Amino acid sequence: MADPADTKSGYRIIPLTVEAFRDFAKRYARSEEIGPIATALDKDDQVRDLKSGAVDLRLYGLYGCDTLCAIACLQPVAVRTGTDHAVKLDSVVVHGQMRQRGLGAMIVAHAFADIASDPDLDVSRFYSHAVHPATVKLLKRLGFGPPPPSGAPLAAIDLSEKGAAAFSDDCRRTLAQHENYMKVQCTLCRNRSRRARQWCLPDDSKK
Repeated sequence: MADPADTKSGYRIIPLTVEAFRDFAKRYARSEEIGPIATALDKDDQVRDLKSGAVDLRLYGLYGCDTLCAIACLQPVAVRTGTDHAVKLDSVVVHGQMRQRGLGAMIVAHAFADIASDPDLDVSRFYSHAVHPATVKLLKRLGFGPPPPSGAPLAAIDLSEKGAAAFSDDCRRTLAQHENYMKVQCTLCRNRSRRARQWCLPDDSKK
């Protein structure tokens, strides 16, 4: 399957193929703070489950032109007591040379907003294993409660009072705070302006 970014340019966040997700994760799913980052598609049997429909995973990729800069995987799970879904942020991985640029926050905010606004899911709760410091900080900004002092380090937000639509709007506002700058830089870059700051390139490629 062709990569969906082949005919595009500039900044965008789009659904990602399984192959592109796994290839990127294989290269960059590691953090200095916590070591290897596990994903729901590390094993071949997990891929088979996805393709057979046994599990539902939503894969997102953040691109700068033809460069895949960050990926995210979320898993909706039907709640047994009703028709609503709880959604787990399975993993978010940023290119090793493009970290600390807000890309992780952008792709997660986009994914949350996209899934929360899906009427077929009727999302009632988002949660995540909050072990990475950057993830904990991001989730806190989006209104997630802190991980408990003991037990599994889960951060979560219950949408029963706030509502999925309001949470989606909050995420879109968070995303807009970051992406306006990115889009401006993309326009300047395409116009070959000297003022352009090519955020999608590793720092050493600008020297």
